[in-house]
Amino acid sequence: WSWSVAGTVAFFTTYLSATFLERNPILPTSERTLQYLDLAYQLSLAGEAKHHFPIHLPQVAAERLDYHWFGYVHMAATSLIGGIDLPVVALRLTIPALCTAAIVLTAVLGWRVSGRPYVGALAAVLFFGLGETNFTHPVTMPFGTQATFVIWHGMSMIYSWVLLIAVIAPLADIIARERGRAPSDHDRSEEHTSE
Repeated sequence: WSWSVAGTVAFFTTYLSATFLERNPILPTSERTLQYLDLAYQLSLAGEAKHHFPIHLPQVAAERLDYHWFGYVHMAATSLIGGIDLPVVALRLTIPALCTAAIVLTAVLGWRVSGRPYVGALAAVLFFGLGETNFTHPVTMPFGTQATFVIWHGMSMIYSWVLLIAVIAPLADIIARERGRAPSDHDRSEEHTSE
């Protein structure tokens, strides 16, 4: 389980580095350096969250931002608490950290719900490994779904994944208890049979 999850984290972080981190440097490396246009907007929202609450749109005076702001508050809090510059948090740390958290949570959730460690590891591999396979252009672009087109275009997606996966675990426990079998009962029955 540990090696499978660690391998998934390593694969996805390497892939994320190639599709996001290397393509979007914090500082320009040459005159031809380009950065994805939404990243400056996202950084402005995190800067707004770092200095004001409730959050407003930095580009429009007195216009409140009532949606999609949790991830930017998370970045602002990381910057404030850690004493790390906001561009470093926004362009280097947040996305890889949230992806790692989502991978580990997926693996733990699969294990808890099924009672089998390999199910959790397989769920993480399928979601973040096989889930990145691009079946429309498998030769010219073998990977390219979540990380290339979804995760870093807006913080809401990956931030919501982490929260959603974390909420599913207690809900699965409640449902299992309602059905008369807690997920840990499977583990206890295996212990008794092995003794």
